[in-house]
Amino acid sequence: MPNTCAAPPESLPLDLLDDARAVPSDLGMMQSVLDAIPSAVIILDSERQVFFANRAAARLAGKLGHTDVQGMRVGEMVACSMMS
Repeated sequence: MPNTCAAPPESLPLDLLDDARAVPSDLGMMQSVLDAIPSAVIILDSERQVFFANRAAARLAGKLGHTDVQGMRVGEMVACSMMS
């Protein structure tokens, strides 16, 4: 696991993130609305992991889609450890 300096080492397993993501019945509509926003939108969970990221946020991270960044911390997503 990458050292993000500011984030605690605990992370939620991806299966728990998937369970939480399945709760909203109109997640598809939320996905469509937030993907239409040209700016990066990132929603974090209580562990500061990416719960949701729109397409612009995924592109910012150099990823193909929003599911590629789910479960990451923002620092991991944008590779801040490589900037120093």
